Amino acid sequence: MLCPMSQRLADPGLCASCAHARTVRGARASFWRCGRSDRDPSFPRYPRLPVLRCRGYEVREGGNPESAQPGGGTGSPAARANDQTL
Repeated sequence: MLCPMSQRLADPGLCASCAHARTVRGARASFWRCGRSDRDPSFPRYPRLPVLRCRGYEVREGGNPESAQPGGGTGSPAARANDQTL
């Protein structure tokens, strides 16, 4: 039986609407992978979530960048503690 904490999904922040982000599904968890890391090693392959600012961010076709911007549901103290610029 899964506990409620393990059923929660991490808020990916900007990755949710980024053209370069992909989800990777493992046996026990899912991860957000940055496709920019394939060509530019300055981008982390698996960034800490939520990503609130990223110099490589590009809106995915059909994405909704406003929902992923700071203040759009990612403004919790925990989210601010992980705030980083990629």
